[in-house]
Amino acid sequence: MASPFSGALQLTDLDDFIGPSQECIKPVKVEKRAGSGVAKIRIEDDGSYFQINQDGGTRRLEKAKVSLNDCLACSGCITSAETVLITQQSHEELKKVLDANKMAAPSQQRLVVVSVSPQSRASLAARFQLNPTDTARKLTSFFKKIGVHFVFDTAFSRHFSLLESQREFVRRFRGQADCRQALPLLASACPGEVFRLLEEEGVSLPDLEPAPLDSLNKDFQEVTLEKEGQVLLHFAMAYGFRNIQNLVQRLKRGRCPYHYVEVMACPSGCLNGGGQLQAPDRPSRELLQHVERLYGMVRAEAPEDAPGVQELYTHWLQGTDSECAGRLLHTQYHAVEKASTGLGIRW
Repeated sequence: MASPFSGALQLTDLDDFIGPSQECIKPVKVEKRAGSGVAKIRIEDDGSYFQINQDGGTRRLEKAKVSLNDCLACSGCITSAETVLITQQSHEELKKVLDANKMAAPSQQRLVVVSVSPQSRASLAARFQLNPTDTARKLTSFFKKIGVHFVFDTAFSRHFSLLESQREFVRRFRGQADCRQALPLLASACPGEVFRLLEEEGVSLPDLEPAPLDSLNKDFQEVTLEKEGQVLLHFAMAYGFRNIQNLVQRLKRGRCPYHYVEVMACPSGCLNGGGQLQAPDRPSRELLQHVERLYGMVRAEAPEDAPGVQELYTHWLQGTDSECAGRLLHTQYHAVEKASTGLGIRW
């Protein structure tokens, strides 16, 4: 039977998912009926399903179709790695550590650090009708009162991510300048700016002609940088799995002109993420727009000009292109061998 999922999205060769194996299977659709009571399901030899009611009557069940929306809205396919992270960093675990620290000598206490993302801060500010700065200060005060040692804003670590992404992009762009089938650099965080690349290439920003490509889809946007009618760089932003799917299909067909693509799984990015606070009495679109306005209130700054960044590069990372910086700020991915389990067998 043909898979209902796009080949770009179908999960294969993964062994990190908790059963039932790699395939998300929602075999039957059971419609609730008033007074139906408890019923059993019988599976026939041909794979069809029948509901057996308490009175002995049977009814053939319709096979359910799993759409992409069903898949993304389901919390059943959580990976074991995510389960470990959630368990280790749950509020119960945090309370347990903080309570243990209260009973321990200062030298025996565990160091507790809390990091807060700008997106979560904007969501909390919208819920409690505060501005982002007051929200950050109140969060810091709260965590310090319950025993947290340090509270950090992840916007600071984002500066390092942006700078390292810029350097990696420059290296890839120069190394693949003559390759027509070179894959773009895919980023899962905002690329922020391309000024460093322009400086490295000896291009003056005022000499460039910005050429935004209009799009009715705000979650898929393209931008080119041109000089004298020649396209120098081609960027794209793809938010949401539908746009990511289209991007992957273009990559497979060799029709992807981009040099750099920012990818986010959630439509509208992290501000519309699954962990954001919801308001039952407020339309979701209106809430998102309010959160976006609060998020935009925080002044953006160039990562290389942020206080403390260059100092940490010099004294902690031993330079911008050092072995230490590469080891601490970068990671690597490898293929996972497919594990054969009984759950993957079709009887």
